[in-house]
Amino acid sequence: MANGKRSVTENKVGLLGDNPSLQINLVKLDGTNYLSWSRSCLLFIQARGLKGYVTGEKPKPAITDSTYNQWEAENSLVMSWLINSMQPHISKGYLLFNTAHKIWSAVTLTYSQVGNDAQIYELRNKAVCLEDATKFQKLVENERIYDFLAGLNMEYDQIWVQVLGKDPLPSLRQTYSYVQQEESKRSAMIHTVSVEKAGLRLARSPMGAFPMKRYKP
Repeated sequence: MANGKRSVTENKVGLLGDNPSLQINLVKLDGTNYLSWSRSCLLFIQARGLKGYVTGEKPKPAITDSTYNQWEAENSLVMSWLINSMQPHISKGYLLFNTAHKIWSAVTLTYSQVGNDAQIYELRNKAVCLEDATKFQKLVENERIYDFLAGLNMEYDQIWVQVLGKDPLPSLRQTYSYVQQEESKRSAMIHTVSVEKAGLRLARSPMGAFPMKRYKP
């Protein structure tokens, strides 16, 4: 039975360790990128069900325990992943550690603050760039609104007041909507005035202007 378990463990470790695509090499620890490195490593290791080896939740069993060989093989596999995910000048300082958890803890203690400071600075710069891009996009849209309003007839002065009186300015789509609403309102008013004028003319007309037909019995 023990040989069966050992065979399964060896196969599992072999499949995980021999596949080149399973090596952690997208983000290598260089001393300033701990934040992204640690996140990348944890996702990689957790996806393979081995996160406990770096967090300490998978403690080393007694050498007489039936799971010892499995633990030793998987711990060594995770250790190799961690070592290979570092730049050479950094990894050589962790070759003598005997568990993945000790490597992880030592790296965290050494680089977490430095890495966070550097990456937070980088993220803030990216946020500023993104904010600048958003402001520029809004500036371009405002210019288009000004051009659109400048092309309107004088009868739409009320739209000028309505749009330019808002802070911040409405979007270009909303500005179009205001003009469409004003056009609909004006069309309705013109139609109403025409009907009212026709009714007024009818009311003022003398009866003689509308000869009545006489019907003989």
